[in-house]
Amino acid sequence: MKWRRGLAVFIAATAAVLSVAVSSSLAGAASEAPTVSTVVIDATTNGAWTNAEVTGATAYDTSTVGGDGTNTPTGTVTYTLYSGACTGTIISTQTVPLDITTGSVPNSATTVALGAGSYSYLATYSGDGVYEPSPSPCESFTVLATPTPPAISNIPSPNPTFSPGGGFNATVSTDSNGTPSATSSTPGVCTASGLVVTYVTAGLCTLTAQVAASTTYAPALGSPQSFTIDPLTPTTATISNIPSPNPTFSPGGGFAATVSSDSNGTPSATSNTPGVCTASGLVVTYVTAGQCTLIAQVAASTTYAAISGTPQSFTIDPLTPSPPTISNLPSNPTYSPEGGFTATVITDSDGTKSVASNTPGVCTASGLVVTYVTAGQCTLIPQVAASTTYAAASGSAYNFTVGRAVPSTPAITNIPSPANELFGFTAVVGTTGDGTTSVTSSTPGVCSVGTNGLTVSFVGFGTCSLTPSVAQGSNYFGATGSPQTFPVYEASHGYWLVGSDGGIFSFGTAAFHGSMGGTPLQRPVVGITPTSTGNGYWLVASDGGIFSFGDAGFYGSIPGVGLHPAGSGLAGSLNAPIVGMVPTSTGQGYFMVASDGGVFAFGDARFEGSCPGIGGCAGAAVAVMPDSTGRGYWLVTSSGSVYAFGDAPFYGAPAPSTVSVVDAVATPSGHGYWLLYANGVVANFGDASVLGGPFGYVDVYNPAAAIFPTKDGLGYWITSARGDVFTYGVAPFLGGLAATGLNGEIIAAYGF
Repeated sequence: MKWRRGLAVFIAATAAVLSVAVSSSLAGAASEAPTVSTVVIDATTNGAWTNAEVTGATAYDTSTVGGDGTNTPTGTVTYTLYSGACTGTIISTQTVPLDITTGSVPNSATTVALGAGSYSYLATYSGDGVYEPSPSPCESFTVLATPTPPAISNIPSPNPTFSPGGGFNATVSTDSNGTPSATSSTPGVCTASGLVVTYVTAGLCTLTAQVAASTTYAPALGSPQSFTIDPLTPTTATISNIPSPNPTFSPGGGFAATVSSDSNGTPSATSNTPGVCTASGLVVTYVTAGQCTLIAQVAASTTYAAISGTPQSFTIDPLTPSPPTISNLPSNPTYSPEGGFTATVITDSDGTKSVASNTPGVCTASGLVVTYVTAGQCTLIPQVAASTTYAAASGSAYNFTVGRAVPSTPAITNIPSPANELFGFTAVVGTTGDGTTSVTSSTPGVCSVGTNGLTVSFVGFGTCSLTPSVAQGSNYFGATGSPQTFPVYEASHGYWLVGSDGGIFSFGTAAFHGSMGGTPLQRPVVGITPTSTGNGYWLVASDGGIFSFGDAGFYGSIPGVGLHPAGSGLAGSLNAPIVGMVPTSTGQGYFMVASDGGVFAFGDARFEGSCPGIGGCAGAAVAVMPDSTGRGYWLVTSSGSVYAFGDAPFYGAPAPSTVSVVDAVATPSGHGYWLLYANGVVANFGDASVLGGPFGYVDVYNPAAAIFPTKDGLGYWITSARGDVFTYGVAPFLGGLAATGLNGEIIAAYGF
């Protein structure tokens, strides 16, 4: 039951206290005045309000009631929040009880977010039996407005150019009424004091606008704003000490360039021709001779932009070499084909050495290789080409004589075998000599030599002795060979008849050397001509094809030059078929004639004209005949017309006839000709004699086909198309083909 006794004591004690309190309050009025104070607190920081808070801040009030140190104040405190002063509009009120033990006053409730403006708190103490009711002093506080971010509205645009002391007064745009200013985050480029911006150097200037706090606005800082201060543009940059006159190259040579400019940047030079000169900083070094091109430059500085000048050029002259000389000039060399030497040129230059010939007809030069062209005086000039360090140079002329050489012993290389009386040949003398070759006869009764020194005629039979020689020429001395002897056989007669199929029929001593009989031909054979020795012959077809037999040489053909047969319809065809051919007097070429009078020359044959070249001839051409000089010929047509070309003389032509001429042949002397008609009639001109003809023995079914003389011109044979042979003068009958079956009619014949 102790707890009950204790509870009773507690209740009794409490009652005693209350009794004292009540009796006290009733005994008399309070007589002491408490001290009441307040402090406004920022609800965000829980620190005293600084009047720097901005729109949206919240606050609460704190209060203290001070007593006499003996009696603890009790009662309540009423917090009143006003808009403006404490006489303004009440925003809120709140009453809180004091702690009965300590007398402390609870804080007020936190305000809502406050707008910009003036506010005040008043804390009113209610009083108690000891202390009188008492208000606190009116405590005012301010909420500042948040300004728009300030910005510098007159940032320079376009970029300003630096000038010492340059700058501008910044204009700061903001709705605050605080003091505006600008700050620089790039003080090495630009500074700012208040609103005055000063340029320090060229570069990127970064400024930030700001506005100080006012009574109604909080302070504010804008975003960084940048602009470029352009450097000054220099006006000149030149190298003022370009060498003049031209310097001469020397290894390691050069100079220190002086650059003139109104810029205070670092000067230098660059080379546009590094193969000739180089530049490092201001040091110019010569690399070789040539044109050196330099450009002055000044680097960018704090106040000037970089600048490059215009190219400036000068020439570095090469060194002059010592005059070149030839150290191995030959002493009286003898000519030989491809002879010569390789020259040695001496000079101190490192250029390419060579020699030039002032006598290219005697000696030529290619680089250092000298080749002898002929005997005579050779003049050479040593030369050295320009190099990277030396100029070109030529030395003095050097002369020496290239002497004639001794030729190989002359020898006749084409003595005919057999050699027959009344024939002959054109001698070919083999030798290395380059003079005129010839032969002389020590047996003129057997063989004689013509005026050209090479045409040998067998005028009798027996032993012929010929001595070859070569005259002195440009490169070789003259020389005479040993006599060469050979037999010449007594004259005999023979002839060849040829059919259109290329078959060859030999009679008498005419030797058979081959034929085209049995060989398919593109076009028929139209002619035969023996060589001057009688040991070979040529056949010609109407397409210009040439077939060589025996000692007859091949010198070309119409198909060989790419022409197609007449009438083939192909591009590049003959206008008319070939009707005959004759060799030149040397046997080293031949003429062909087409039916339109066109002449084609091969080998050493000389073209002297044709019927198409004179506007056409009367009738179809049937024969071409060379004259005695080899520098002219006659064309004979079916109408009996004779046309002379070159130096061939005109000996006459027959009167017009209704009968066609089928063949014509020159006399052995070359000073006349016979014309053969289809009816066997023979017409003669010049030194040609009429000895008769087979008129009445040939007709349209078996017309005359060919006429050919004996070697002495005192007779001739005439053959018909079917192979009849008719003899006149000294020409003997040696056989014929009449009444034999021929594969092709006889179209040509030749005899001796």
